[in-house]
This record gives sequence, structure tokens and C-alpha cells, in this order.
Amino acid sequence: MNNSDRYTNVINIVIGKNVRAMRLKRGLTIEELAEAADLNVPFISKIERGLATCSIITVFKLAYGLGISSGLLIDEAEKLYSEYRDKEKEDPSSLL
Repeated sequence: MNNSDRYTNVINIVIGKNVRAMRLKRGLTIEELAEAADLNVPFISKIERGLATCSIITVFKLAYGLGISSGLLIDEAEKLYSEYRDKEKEDPSSLL
């Protein structure tokens, strides 16, 4: 896997973890988020597991469904991604 693919996977995982954490923090089920965001349950499940890539429209829909700004969703994911990149710089073998 090349670096670009690996970073895409990391971004998917980070956004998914962030969506799940915010959903749970708000006490929403996946079904409730799916209805509020006008997305389907299997797709949100894939996002939360890092198995789907979110388009910007999907980010907007998720943010709306979570009652937050899309910027917050992206900012939080960006922080986690930066932490990942910093760890990689310190010890690349720890991420294999």
C-alpha cells in the first residue's frame, strides 16, 4: 500500500471514529442519525468503521444530522489525523 492509500484509509478511520463519538455523545442511534442526515444505516455504519470515504456532501449531511457545523466534524478529524502523522514521523514502524 502506498502512502496516499494509507493516508486515505487513516482519514476514513479518523472521520468514522469522530462521527461515532459525536453520535454517541448526542445519544443518537445509527438509525436516528441516518434519518436526520438523510443517509442510510449501512452507509453510516461503514463510515463509522472507516470503510467508506465521505464526500463533502456527506460531511454536510452528517454534520446536519449531528446538529454541529461541518467545520467541527472536519476540524476534529484533522486533529486526530495530525496526531497520526506526528506518530508516524516519530516511529514509522509503530504504524505498520
